[in-house]
Amino acid sequence: MQLRPRLRSRDAALVVTAIHVGIETAGAYNVHIKSNDYNFYTVSEVLNTPGGAWHRHELSLPVRLPFYVLHEESLRYSIELETGGARVRSNKAMCCGIKPVWHEFLDWGGFNESGVDNDKNYCMTTFGGVAVEGYFDCAKLDWICALDELNGLDFKDLIARCIQFKGAIKLMSRVLESGRINYWTVLAPEAVADKRKRVQDLYAEYMKWLVMNLPATVSGCWGCLKSSPKSQTIYS
Repeated sequence: MQLRPRLRSRDAALVVTAIHVGIETAGAYNVHIKSNDYNFYTVSEVLNTPGGAWHRHELSLPVRLPFYVLHEESLRYSIELETGGARVRSNKAMCCGIKPVWHEFLDWGGFNESGVDNDKNYCMTTFGGVAVEGYFDCAKLDWICALDELNGLDFKDLIARCIQFKGAIKLMSRVLESGRINYWTVLAPEAVADKRKRVQDLYAEYMKWLVMNLPATVSGCWGCLKSSPKSQTIYS
């Protein structure tokens, strides 16, 4: 089977945790996870299956399939099963015209050996006895490390200042709103309140500048999480 990201989303990826095989003959079979990204290291494992039914093989380590690499616009990943001529099950990705949710992020299709390098069309409508189990992931903060300068300013320094401001605001609020009488809560509360107001204004100003100046494509992870991560097998 072959998987292709529909959008080049920075920091987003499919994490593969297990491979399911549907093959009729018991035995040990080689499976390979490959990519046309020359920096991707091919992952190969041996799957032992009793045959005659779907069998789940958990990978030794999860395999991350990024949706974006700088040097490859038509990124694709293939999961290849060496069957040795054994009969496999003709599983499909969806049934009855109902598209699964993950279809919004991935295009998919089956292929045989002659169709591995086909950039336009899949030569098969089934997955040839292979199914993938995993989840979508987004490295939400990695984009910070990719920006050293933003419109002439040190981006990482701006982020650090915002963190400092937010910490100072919380600390001064704790002192001002505490009901406990001690040295810190009675020491010039008006001055502390004034300083908190100044820091709040600076924090708001810095955050506004960052939001207005960030490139729209800096990350593919923007959005709200509406539910906890789910794991789903890609086959019907």
